[in-house]
Amino acid sequence: MTSAVTTYRPTRLTCSAMHSIVLQCFCCVLEVRSVHVLTLVCGRCLRHACFNRMCRTMAKKGDVANKLSTPSAVATQARPTGRKRKADSEASDDASIPVPAPRATRLRQGGDSVEQEATRVLFTGIIDKDAEDKIRLLNGSVVDTVEECTHLYAEKIKRSIKFLCAVAQGKHVVGPKWLQQSVQAGAFSCPETFALQHREGEKDFSMGLKQSLQRARERPLFEGKSFFVTKGCRPPPRDMGSIIRAAGGTVVATLRKSKRTGDNGSGLLIVSTPNDAAATRAMASDADTLYSTELVLAGVLRQDRDFKKYALK
Repeated sequence: MTSAVTTYRPTRLTCSAMHSIVLQCFCCVLEVRSVHVLTLVCGRCLRHACFNRMCRTMAKKGDVANKLSTPSAVATQARPTGRKRKADSEASDDASIPVPAPRATRLRQGGDSVEQEATRVLFTGIIDKDAEDKIRLLNGSVVDTVEECTHLYAEKIKRSIKFLCAVAQGKHVVGPKWLQQSVQAGAFSCPETFALQHREGEKDFSMGLKQSLQRARERPLFEGKSFFVTKGCRPPPRDMGSIIRAAGGTVVATLRKSKRTGDNGSGLLIVSTPNDAAATRAMASDADTLYSTELVLAGVLRQDRDFKKYALK
């Protein structure tokens, strides 16, 4: 006995009515298997398009070929022509192509993941191509300047230009333990939880790295201060100026004797050496004060301004 075939004649149906027809036909194909071909009843509906493709696939496999019906039993619908056909086709194509969301860099803290800006790592005092490759595999990048980086990668605390500038700006300072944990987790781990640990360096420089970074993030150390750096300083004036600016200060290029004041109402802070002190004082204003390089180097590392201790006599 041949199974009864339900005939659908959709003409100017609303979208909701078409959904209902497809649902009935879908059940018919799965349970009764009495439908042999179904045409696309709604050109703008992705679900209808998927259903139509499923019917064609089943027909090719012969799952419904033995249940052929007469041509009058096939539900048909006139296809749109001209511009309407093109518009319907484009609408159907747009609906069937999912747009992937951009992949966000995530920061892992314990078992949780938190949205975080892209991780850009600067290396100091170490050349490690293997570590650089691991950072890139985690969708991070390796950069060349402190201004670009979000993380400073180091094996120990040191008074390099990069390290001091990074501390002055409150950057995340991390080491091999952070990278190892990140690789195991498959995403960058929290830089606060796995920050660089170097007890010997903290003891040698009489500072705490975590505390220094917290102070730098609260307020730049030399905010509102103006400096002049003499030629005899080490590191040289160019590098010393980079550290001062990273800490929020400004640097003047020339020293002229005049009644000038800094941004905070005081004179210039002149960073000099004992050998340069005599010649520098001859050009300095009465409001200017001379300091050793330790005001900047030790001050930035500890995030402490000890003007009295580092004043040149």
